[in-house]
Amino acid sequence: MDSDVSMNWIKERIHDQKHFTARWLDSAAKASGQKVENLAKVFVVGLIVLLIVADNQAHFFANLILVLVPFLLVFVYPEEQPTERSLLVYFITFGFLTTLDRNLEKLPLYYVIKLAILLLLYLPPFSLWKSIDENVKKMVADEKSQENTKKDHLNSMETLQSSEPAPPSSTESFVNKSTRNTVSTSRRSLVTAREKRDEQSAPLNQVMADQTASTAKSFKESEKSTQQSTRLATLDSSAKASMRMPLAGEAMNSKSGTDLADGSRRLKLGQNPMENGSFHNLKSDTDGFNSTMIGPANNLNDLVFFPMNSLIFNAPFDFDNLTYHMKIRNNSHHRIAYAVKGNAVPRVMVYPPVGIFDVKETKVFAVTVQKFDYNLTDFEKDRIAFDYVILPDNCRDQMFSLKMFQNADSKRRKNIRVLYNP
Repeated sequence: MDSDVSMNWIKERIHDQKHFTARWLDSAAKASGQKVENLAKVFVVGLIVLLIVADNQAHFFANLILVLVPFLLVFVYPEEQPTERSLLVYFITFGFLTTLDRNLEKLPLYYVIKLAILLLLYLPPFSLWKSIDENVKKMVADEKSQENTKKDHLNSMETLQSSEPAPPSSTESFVNKSTRNTVSTSRRSLVTAREKRDEQSAPLNQVMADQTASTAKSFKESEKSTQQSTRLATLDSSAKASMRMPLAGEAMNSKSGTDLADGSRRLKLGQNPMENGSFHNLKSDTDGFNSTMIGPANNLNDLVFFPMNSLIFNAPFDFDNLTYHMKIRNNSHHRIAYAVKGNAVPRVMVYPPVGIFDVKETKVFAVTVQKFDYNLTDFEKDRIAFDYVILPDNCRDQMFSLKMFQNADSKRRKNIRVLYNP
């Protein structure tokens, strides 16, 4: 039911420690000895009472909360930041309602209603920001289509006007007729002279044609032998390259080909952990790494990726699972914790999604694309991102923990684009 989905979303913000609200409530519960649920109810009820009682100050308190929450998500807790499109819709809606505050605050409980409207932008199953964003995109696409239609119509009209010939005048007709007569007389003279010259040079032309054919035949045979030797040399070098490990910084093509569901090279059975929760979803569509600080402990070559920048999946895409493999090597002298995220989960997933690299360790990752319609799916921005941090030398944990990222001074991100070859 819709109410169950909404309650689960609210409970996740109260109990799941990956949200800053749950961490704040947990700290308050430990300090006061009260239950987390009771503190959450007290906060909500207190906020509503404050907005009702503070008649003249309700405008200040409501807008302070509506600005403070996104500020914390963007600048203090960037790992919890919503997508850029949703933030754009949020601030446009917030700005529009704020301009109407003084006119609408006479309504009973106006500021409580304003908080509820902006909450519905993210509260499932409503998620109003998605509906607003889709409608805006549709309106923009319709306007572009109308503009293109108008341009095509104008171009066709200009083409028709330019293709209509102007009627010739009587003087032009007389000049054209006399010019045609002169040209036809000159052409007959040239044809007669050319026939006489061809009769005289026929034996010489035959000899030159025979020599040209012989030269072309020998050139083709030489070119064919050169191509064969080049192909053999290429195959030999490819065979040698496939028997060695790639060097640091060198791209390596995926060698696994396509692995169907439950195939022999399938590295993982059952549900992928990336499908559980929203931790593995990228919050931004932009490329590059997102971090609040880049410390001197990090180096661009801490992790070496094979391939370095992108994976290319070849058609067909109607298999249940299409899997390519990639290698990552810890090139540093420290242990490294990593977490994989993506902007197309669960259609594009990676296994294993989290873990720890020992010093100089190499891991193999399975990148799996589930069945999709190439013509109906928006895959232009598909990518996976490897977030990683260097663990301190005194950390002996063998299992990955989210605290490794929360306690780290700096974090790096490596983006791998996912491309499709139809």
